[in-house]
Amino acid sequence: MGKLLSRLREPSTMAGLSALALLFGLPPGMVDGLAQLVGGAAAVAAVWLKEKSDA
Repeated sequence: MGKLLSRLREPSTMAGLSALALLFGLPPGMVDGLAQLVGGAAAVAAVWLKEKSDA
């Protein structure tokens, strides 16, 4: 899960997801909103998840 979150926070990942969304016909305004939503969810998850396992 940590690797996924770190990848989602990278600007290149957001740019790639936005390009894919545009390819599938979503309007640019909606793509911007979705990118902000995904980035916000990744930020909230980064705050609440542990960095390392205690095991």
